[in-house]
Amino acid sequence: MTLLKSVFIALFIISSVFALKQSDFVEDLLAEKVSHQKTKMSLNKPGTEQIKGGNSVSDNVPLFLLARINHPMESIKLRTIRKLYCSHTIYTYGSIKEKVDTLFGCVNHNKLISRKSLIALSKSRFILTDIHYLNPRYKVLKVNNIDFFENPMDYPLYTSISKSTRSSFNLITKLTITGVTAITRATGKAADRYGPNFLIQKVKDEFKTSDFVHLSNEVSIMKNYRYGKTLRFATKERDINVLLKLNPSLIVELTGNHNRDYGNRAFLYTLKWYKNHGVRTFGGGKNPMEASKPLILKLKDGTRLAFIGFNQSCPLKECAKKRNEPGANPYNRAKARKTLRKLRKQGIHFIIASVQFNERDSYLPFIDQKKISKDLIDFGADMVYGSQAHQIQVVEYYKGKPIYYGLGNFLFDQIHRLGVRQGMFLHLYFLNGRLLQIKPVFTYISNKRRPILATRQQKSLIMRKIYREKLLYGSK
Repeated sequence: MTLLKSVFIALFIISSVFALKQSDFVEDLLAEKVSHQKTKMSLNKPGTEQIKGGNSVSDNVPLFLLARINHPMESIKLRTIRKLYCSHTIYTYGSIKEKVDTLFGCVNHNKLISRKSLIALSKSRFILTDIHYLNPRYKVLKVNNIDFFENPMDYPLYTSISKSTRSSFNLITKLTITGVTAITRATGKAADRYGPNFLIQKVKDEFKTSDFVHLSNEVSIMKNYRYGKTLRFATKERDINVLLKLNPSLIVELTGNHNRDYGNRAFLYTLKWYKNHGVRTFGGGKNPMEASKPLILKLKDGTRLAFIGFNQSCPLKECAKKRNEPGANPYNRAKARKTLRKLRKQGIHFIIASVQFNERDSYLPFIDQKKISKDLIDFGADMVYGSQAHQIQVVEYYKGKPIYYGLGNFLFDQIHRLGVRQGMFLHLYFLNGRLLQIKPVFTYISNKRRPILATRQQKSLIMRKIYREKLLYGSK
């Protein structure tokens, strides 16, 4: 190599490093300047695309690569995003284009200006946006295998490299909602044989970082219960304690069909047990008034979320209907509308409604399931899920809001066909009163009658069954 050529290469490297450092320095100065600027955001009407609530804004904001929720990819490299952006393959959504151009050092004119175009383009392209425009209808990809919602400090895709404002995203609340739980029959016998901790061993790590964990426990507690082949269900007190090991902030839904299988005494004892162990409940109670009472949670950022639960038809006489009768909250259309409208007037930021629907052995819901779910959204709910489903069911978006018709089994013993072995639980992430993201965790009931994380092949099969184009993206 000639001396002149060596000098030229050295000067090129030095100038490149200097330019990079200079760019980093400018970005850091900009980030430090804006990190102390605070502004109030207006509280927007439900359905608008702006963030609700909030008390600080910075130019150092995270960016997210969106894909449709049925897209198989989970993570992408930052260098790949830059390459796709600069080759005009990625589209931006929102008011971030200029910032991204600066960040990646190129100009991309592919910008979406409407939700309609977002729905159309997302079928074949990735979309880059910021936190104001996140929508659970689209999943956020990890970047360099780092999940923003689990680790915002180390997430690599911000408009600035400064970390000075990233701690504000620690106010995101993570709520986990699970499917059917009933530690009884063969699941109970597995606990007898291997110990109750065996039941949650393969999934418990998924709940460590949740701020709240929901369980739909369909059975009451009996101290000296003996597990056997029966349709009258209960759980040993020894085994109910294992649920507390999932997470200290436990919420139990009481809309289930089998909570009164052994009468009022067992049900009332179970209510007392929950209260004594700091477990919050909804969807059932010691009388009709208590059963119909919503559960209101205060989230990490000070906003409020409400759960309200119903039982569609009370097939086993499990509902609280008479004056002092304990049990589940029976569904009544007029009552549901009144309750949801009252919650809205109280300023609840987000409302989740659940229904113990009539059992359906199909991936597709009953017509009644669809009608009730859409009614609940029309009345004011922001999300609806079916808590009854031993059979996992499809997902639908109605007026831009999610309906999970059935999450399938979580802790239950059915393995006689594929649909009842498949299940999922949901991690929901909230900030400033908005649901930013829903992350499903797919499960499979093993031959030993406990949930395990689904393999890639099992997950792919579940996704094909429950994610259908028309239901997810066929409406506005």
